[in-house]
Amino acid sequence: MTKLFLIRHGETDWNVQRRYQGHADTELNANGITQATKLQSVLDGQSFHSVYSSDLRRVMQTATYAGVDESDIVKESRMREVSFGKFEGLTHDEIEATYPDDFLAWGANRENNVHGGEDVRDVFARVRQFYVHLRDHYAGDEPVLCFGHGGTIAIFLATALGADPSMWWQFHVKNTAVTIINLYEMGSQLVQFNDTHHLRG
Repeated sequence: MTKLFLIRHGETDWNVQRRYQGHADTELNANGITQATKLQSVLDGQSFHSVYSSDLRRVMQTATYAGVDESDIVKESRMREVSFGKFEGLTHDEIEATYPDDFLAWGANRENNVHGGEDVRDVFARVRQFYVHLRDHYAGDEPVLCFGHGGTIAIFLATALGADPSMWWQFHVKNTAVTIINLYEMGSQLVQFNDTHHLRG
């Protein structure tokens, strides 16, 4: 069994403005830094075999503000957020106004790569690769810690729990939320989901 802690990055200005971020290398805002700093209360006293993080700045910042030494972090591009191509930096309403035909096609089927970014099926494949690596490589070791994004964490959970990856949108992950999942060879067990008690002090 591999015990995995999954943590989403802290808040950014684009989160507040509800802009699609994807591969855009945005930074934490002041509230996001505060959220990440409060994660220290969750991680203090925990021992981890390995620490992984998406290589995008907002996630790496979250890990370091949470007290993780950057030299201990393995940058993991497979946990990057989905690339939304020309939709990145835009809100839902701005996408609809700027690219009305693409917006309709995308709304009908999110696997339509109308934005020119990343094919969501490729995202499913890379996240599954990482899931299999963790499950098989760390069995019986100390827990593993991974910092990521709302989208890729949700896809990871759908994959690990045996759901169709296209159902990822049903897992809503909050900024700096802590999720714990046990990975077994025969399946996975969700122990804790979307916990943000550290933000309430």
